[in-house]
Amino acid sequence: MSSSSMQAINRFFALRLSIRSRIHYGFMLSVLLSSMIALFSLYFVSRVHQHYVAVAQRDHQLHKQIHQLHVAFSEENELIRAYLIAKDPLYLERYSRVLEQFERSVAAISTRELSQDSRRLLRRLVAGHDLFIGETRQYVNLLSHGFPSSALFLWEEKSKTYKGDILAAIKALTATLEREAEIHAEFARSQERYALYIAALLATLMIFFSALAGIKVSQSLLIPIDKLLAVTRKISQGDFTVRLASTGKDELATLMTSVNHMLEDLSRSKNESGARLSASASQIKQLELVSQAGESLVSRLYAADFYSFIVQQYQHLLPGWEVALVLYPDDVPAIKAASEQSPWQFDEIMDCAGHYYQQFYGCRGESAEVAAPGKHVRDNLLSLPLAENGRLLALVLAYVPEPGQDAEKPDLATLSALNRQVSLAVAARERFVRDKAQIALKERQQLARDLHDEVSQTLFSANLMAKISGKLWHKDPEQARLCLDELGGLTQSALSEMRAVLSGLRPDLSAGYDLAVLLTRLVKRIEKRKHFTLSSAITAPPVLPDNVRLTFYRVAQEAFNNIVKHAGATKVSLTLSIRNNYLSLAIKDNGIGFDFARRRGSSLGLTMMQERASEINAELSVVSTHNQGTEISLNWQTAMSPKTAMSPKTAMSLKTALIRPTKEILNA
Repeated sequence: MSSSSMQAINRFFALRLSIRSRIHYGFMLSVLLSSMIALFSLYFVSRVHQHYVAVAQRDHQLHKQIHQLHVAFSEENELIRAYLIAKDPLYLERYSRVLEQFERSVAAISTRELSQDSRRLLRRLVAGHDLFIGETRQYVNLLSHGFPSSALFLWEEKSKTYKGDILAAIKALTATLEREAEIHAEFARSQERYALYIAALLATLMIFFSALAGIKVSQSLLIPIDKLLAVTRKISQGDFTVRLASTGKDELATLMTSVNHMLEDLSRSKNESGARLSASASQIKQLELVSQAGESLVSRLYAADFYSFIVQQYQHLLPGWEVALVLYPDDVPAIKAASEQSPWQFDEIMDCAGHYYQQFYGCRGESAEVAAPGKHVRDNLLSLPLAENGRLLALVLAYVPEPGQDAEKPDLATLSALNRQVSLAVAARERFVRDKAQIALKERQQLARDLHDEVSQTLFSANLMAKISGKLWHKDPEQARLCLDELGGLTQSALSEMRAVLSGLRPDLSAGYDLAVLLTRLVKRIEKRKHFTLSSAITAPPVLPDNVRLTFYRVAQEAFNNIVKHAGATKVSLTLSIRNNYLSLAIKDNGIGFDFARRRGSSLGLTMMQERASEINAELSVVSTHNQGTEISLNWQTAMSPKTAMSPKTAMSLKTALIRPTKEILNA
């Protein structure tokens, strides 16, 4: 940059301009330069682009006309052939129109700006076409003299060379034009790159001048700002007595005056902060109580005095207030805990709880937003809802017994924090109680299935064996004794199974046998009864979870029991196989069959098989046809971990707790 330019910039910044004016002028100069460069660049690039578009359009028109030329020649050839074959004057008329189109295309191409090679190829094309036309006219005349076959044959032979020359000329002309179009496109792209280089150079110059102007503006600001920073360091160290000497009328002088006002405000704030600290100490103490209450709620979540403890925590935050906690089981308010010295009457609490419930859900029972803590139902009464996901779990009512009684004003923010913790704890306890009831019900159902699968089926077999023994006693005493021996074994097995159920054990499975061994034992036990011919094909599966082994064993056991009771079958087959990561059990008989759709809901055995299959995410299929037998199949995906309803430890503890209800069921 020349020295005269630098001197001009220095004289500009030496003017006594305000900071705002300096920034404005610098910004305006930058915008002006940027606008000029942008406009020039856009103009230059647009001109280059327009030229590129014009060249591209011209090349496209040339290609289009060459294509029309090729199409016209092809139509000429086809029309001449058609005329020579059919001797129809309509083909000559159409040929004349196509010939005119060919000549117009040649004339239009010749008016274009073409290279010497292109014009040479065009002349070659026109000359070849003229020869082709002359040759064609001779054979048209020959056709008119009555030699159609000779005219067509001779025309095809003589014009073959001309047609080849014409098509070669068209192809060469097309290739030449494509090369020229590529050259034009490359030239246009080079012009665009040149335009971009010019724009980049101008942008670089603009950045340089803008940076130079920014440096000058910053230098005019940094020196007074450094002085201001030296004073602010003293202020940051707590020295609020320092003051700034403000001279002049520019923005820095205004800033120094503002700093002086700020120092006066800081002095006042320092005096007031002590009072605020003492006021916040009480709030900190209450927050500590809320934090301690949250920890205590977790430890007392399953305690009997859980709700009484909640009332005590609210009383700690509300000295002089009486507190009651109301739950809403089945949408009906019920008092769960209240202050020991509470003067409230039962009807008063219930009226307040019912009134709040109507406000919470509305007159039509539609859910509304949870009211914020502190919403007063009536004078001297504070309602604190405990809610989760828009559902009212409980309501804490705080009440000042007498209007003149001394009672601290409640801190609603602290109460809101306690409310959130208590709401989570109440919701967790509610889920625990609900899950506990569901687990107990599920375990009772499990015990009922065990009784049905083991004891009931064994007793049925014993009853059947006793009837057979009575009928055989006089006919075949020896066979009757064998039946009685088997009856004794069945009763002993029923006794063992009853003891196993009552003690929470599962027969055979606790001994560590795999499923193949269990099913083999079951098959041998069924074969001894000789009710039907039984065939089995058992493939030993990999190690299975206990609940999966139990389900497959119980389903097979129930299927055999149903066959013995109802099927009247003579042949039964059992198959255990593994295919495509699926463990499959199939039991098929040739019995009388049944209507599965009608028996699905009424058959306890089928229902229990379906429940067991669902517990391990297995698929149970029952196919039965009248007088053609029944097939029961169970498929379980070995790659999927089965869902378990509860851990074995939890199931064992619940079984122990439910022994008394089980004995009551047996006695009934």
